[in-house]
Amino acid sequence: MKYHLKQENLDFSKLKYLIEYTTYYDQYLDSNRTHNIKKACQELNGLVIRGGETISFLGVVYNPEITGYKDAPIFVDGTKENPETGEKWRADGGGICQVSSTFHAVMLRIEKIEVVERYPHSIEVGYMKPGDKDKDATVYWPWSDLRIRNPYSVEIFVQASGENGCVKITLYTVDNE
Repeated sequence: MKYHLKQENLDFSKLKYLIEYTTYYDQYLDSNRTHNIKKACQELNGLVIRGGETISFLGVVYNPEITGYKDAPIFVDGTKENPETGEKWRADGGGICQVSSTFHAVMLRIEKIEVVERYPHSIEVGYMKPGDKDKDATVYWPWSDLRIRNPYSVEIFVQASGENGCVKITLYTVDNE
């Protein structure tokens, strides 16, 4: 089931650059988290947000139709560890919130973009840049999603990468010149 339009092998060089945003992660800290970040970026890459369309981050990146995510650290009720066991909380897809937060932060840099649904983390996340700490976006299927509406009549194209400890999301549109 495709939730949103994706264009495979999109040639971004033929589009008009809008803006980009990058966050960083320790790619050696937890291999499952790194895997999930890279996978979420692969799922997001090539997304086309049509004019007037509202997209669901989880609909694009993580839903019952998309498999292959791994068990990795998450936050639960403002904690990183289970107080009874002292072990880190873990869940399938842990780490994709860094991608949703990066996506949220870059989208907010486009004037008039409408955030329809967004939930902040219960504690501060370390990967957001100073001054952008309030731009994080937690996602957790099926309860907490990030939904964004493109109010323009032209498409927004998403290029996403999660390589070498960097989550980089770049936005493009059509060049009408």
